[in-house]
Amino acid sequence: MAESDTNVNPYAAPGAHASSGDYVSLAEPQDKSVHGWWLLMVALNIPLPLYFGVGCTSGPGSAGMGFGIVLIAVVGLFACSRFPRTMERLCLGSMLTALAQFYPIAHMFVGMMAIEITRLLFGSSESGIVVRGISATTSVTVMTGTGIIIPALIAGTLIDLIFRPFESPGRPPWLKGRRKQANLKR
Repeated sequence: MAESDTNVNPYAAPGAHASSGDYVSLAEPQDKSVHGWWLLMVALNIPLPLYFGVGCTSGPGSAGMGFGIVLIAVVGLFACSRFPRTMERLCLGSMLTALAQFYPIAHMFVGMMAIEITRLLFGSSESGIVVRGISATTSVTVMTGTGIIIPALIAGTLIDLIFRPFESPGRPPWLKGRRKQANLKR
């Protein structure tokens, strides 16, 4: 047994044994490829909700819709840093939701549910689909985005689980080779 192996605390946290050159931050990935994929998926999934959203807002509601879109994008960027593998799966599923905009039944259903839930939360008794106010439109936007993100994540996870056994371990093929995997000495 080498001298360096005898000085290792077996109860230390993972990565504590790595030399300073091998340090890997758990908060930031080695590169930003997932961040770029996330922003691309946000841009590809915006057109239809934006089209319907503009027709359902009035007055300052447009600012709330913009705030909700930015909020979802920023939270996604943070999630890319904290959970890159999960965000890779979400981006894969988001490709399907972007294509689903050509037959937008799910988008319309999720948007209408978000409008009704917002009416219940904000106590609006108005009929119709027009949403007023910054907070109400932000709420509708975030709920609609979340309602589309959840099925996209499920679809991306299923696709990843189905096709991962046919490839080498590690990253999915569409991101293969974009980030060096950390090799921690144990």
